[in-house]
Amino acid sequence: MATKIVLIRHGETEWNKSSKYQGNIDIELNKKGQKQARELFEYLKDEKFDLIYSSTLKRAYHTVKDIAEYQKKDIITSPDLMEIDFGEWEGSTFSEIEKKYPKLAKKWAKDPTCCKPPQGEHISEVEKRVGKTIDQIIDQNEDKKILIATHGGIVRIIIAYLLDLPLNRIFSIEVDNVSISRIKLYKHYPVIKLLNSTHHLKK
Repeated sequence: MATKIVLIRHGETEWNKSSKYQGNIDIELNKKGQKQARELFEYLKDEKFDLIYSSTLKRAYHTVKDIAEYQKKDIITSPDLMEIDFGEWEGSTFSEIEKKYPKLAKKWAKDPTCCKPPQGEHISEVEKRVGKTIDQIIDQNEDKKILIATHGGIVRIIIAYLLDLPLNRIFSIEVDNVSISRIKLYKHYPVIKLLNSTHHLKK
């Protein structure tokens, strides 16, 4: 037996479309994101999940809401599954951030463990809150299948945390909107079964 975790990044928002950092800003899914959520629903609706978790942000919650309703499951929301808090960078593109914070942006892009966005979270702080929650979910749900709807940065951090990968390389992991990543844990030993799959989406 093994614990199975299915990680979902939320559907597209207007800020995704324009490459703006969203962080903790509660942006809704746009029309394309809603369509992606419907396609995800059609793909996963008949796959039995024991529990469904989500970030408290709407874009994550509404990505899996139909799956939860179809399976008659409550969505367990957790603020610890919210996206990285990018502080003063939220609402800006990286090009805009580079113009305003040239030295800091360059350092952070090369190694996000070096520093943090002004008024935002350090990546190690994010790992601490996310790791604590993931450990609780795993410890309380051994040998169950768990669906988690969250954000690109958090999917990366969960994978890095479970596989003990260096945090300075998390942005080397591609995580697309409404992608599916699967992790199987054998007595807490993690195995990546699928990473960043979007084959369920209609082109």
